[in-house]
Amino acid sequence: MDKVDNDASRTYLFQLASVALTVFVVMVAKPVLVPLALAILLAFILSPVVGLVQRTGLGRLPSTLLTLVLAATLATVLAVVIGSQVAKLAGELPNHQAEIAEKIRKIRGAGTGGPFSRLANMVHELAQKPADANEAVGPPVRVKVDETSTLSRTVEPILVMLEPVATAGLVIVLMIFILLGREDLRGRFLAMLGRGRMIRTVRVLEDSADRVGKYLLFQLMVNASLGIMLGIGLAVMGVPYAPLWAFLTAIFRFIPFVGTWVAVLMPLSLSFATAPDWHQPVMVLAYFIGLDLVTANVIEPLLFGHHTGVSPIALLVAAAFWAWVWGPIGLLLSTPLTVCLAVLGQHIPTVRTLGLLLGDKPALAPHIDYYQRVLADGGPASQPAVIEAAALGMIAAFDNVLIPALALAHRDRTANALTAAEELAVRTAAVAAIAPVRALAPAAPAEASALVVVATPAHQEPEEVPLHMLAAAVEQTGGRVVVLTTRLMPAEVVRQVAASGAGAVVISNLPPGGLPQILYLCELLRGQYTDLPIIVARWGGRADYDQRLIRLRKAGASYLTTTLAQTVAQLRASAVPAPAAAALPAAPGLTA
Repeated sequence: MDKVDNDASRTYLFQLASVALTVFVVMVAKPVLVPLALAILLAFILSPVVGLVQRTGLGRLPSTLLTLVLAATLATVLAVVIGSQVAKLAGELPNHQAEIAEKIRKIRGAGTGGPFSRLANMVHELAQKPADANEAVGPPVRVKVDETSTLSRTVEPILVMLEPVATAGLVIVLMIFILLGREDLRGRFLAMLGRGRMIRTVRVLEDSADRVGKYLLFQLMVNASLGIMLGIGLAVMGVPYAPLWAFLTAIFRFIPFVGTWVAVLMPLSLSFATAPDWHQPVMVLAYFIGLDLVTANVIEPLLFGHHTGVSPIALLVAAAFWAWVWGPIGLLLSTPLTVCLAVLGQHIPTVRTLGLLLGDKPALAPHIDYYQRVLADGGPASQPAVIEAAALGMIAAFDNVLIPALALAHRDRTANALTAAEELAVRTAAVAAIAPVRALAPAAPAEASALVVVATPAHQEPEEVPLHMLAAAVEQTGGRVVVLTTRLMPAEVVRQVAASGAGAVVISNLPPGGLPQILYLCELLRGQYTDLPIIVARWGGRADYDQRLIRLRKAGASYLTTTLAQTVAQLRASAVPAPAAAALPAAPGLTA
């Protein structure tokens, strides 16, 4: 046990060290990784356009160059239009100083004598104190500043300007090579990893490309729609330069979380500066909040769904992380990068932790989620079962949630990992969950079925609970199930079969254990009823299925099932109708 704990500790330490080293490399290699990431993202955006142009008959190189020319032309036109609008706006803003001063005066006047007024006066006094103190100190102290050469003063601004230009040039060159040779790059990447990992790597690349491409497409659709609606609303409210704010809002919303509110500050500030009163700024803010709430809570969930495969919390944390590592560019790239990491975690076992932390799929299987809720809360927790029933139906909820939880509790109790009281709590919660799950199922047909089934546990009380679920499933079709208890002896089970006129018998078993009791009961029943279908439902026991089926059939069993759906289907296919079952010979000494 100590060796296992030590191995686990070393594994966790190794993973933690790997994460720390990766973060360090990402931060140090920022000058190389940021242009590469931007180039790949732009290649994702332009690749469908290149493919569309290629379908006209042009080659890969002409199609790529034509796409780049079109993209550059569009970007230049937009930059010129937006730049002229911004320049015109900057020229007009000084004309609105009177309106701004009047609004500030009203704010200060409304707060006279209040806490905001006192706070403003305190700040003003603190700002004046350093000046007063300097007047009493005496003659000023002269600080000698080294004079720089004319050459250094000239070269330094040029170098500052050249850095973003060089980065942009590197991004464009990388993007061109990625667009020209994306198939060749993928082939080299696959060859580097080796044939044994080829299928997994292809799936990672395809899944990443699909998710990032859909994210960019849907985000563009949402942002464009929101920008158009915002522009129309601002124009109706009389806010100047409404098309400019609509375009900038659509662009800024590509920056997760922060971009939305940066976008609203610009038209809101202009409305504050130009409007004669407070009505227009309040209307702008209310309109934007309403649009954003509808977009974030209705439109985006409907369009995106699970296309990104990343949870909202993971996106928020990832945005903060990439902004810390790479600054504003990292914030812009945070969603595509996080999507790729989540795909890696879902397809590669060694980084499965990434898939669990970043993915939007539930971390626990439905039956484990239900099981831990019962153990943690100490009471009924039917929510996972009800959710499963609403999505897939009653039988699926029993098969995917309740019965596997019962089997898990039985195995844990057999291994002494669970107390008797805890197992009883799981069993009681499962019984309590049957009713709400059954309520979601359609009503039984008006014409009652002739199917009558006797269902008995093999040897333990927990095996009775799945039989009540079987009864709910059979009753859904108008049949009837007589559920027996562990208090009955095998001979009494035979008596109940004869007395009820059953067309089939189901023996419930939760592994491990119970095989000797099942074999004995099958032999006893087959000795009395030669044609009666006997179904052994070994819930979740798929291991050694063939060997167990052979032993059970030698003892007289007809079928071996492992799920409720299989059991119900087998009953419908093989059960003898009630009148015929009543005519079967009863066991000697037993009365029907």
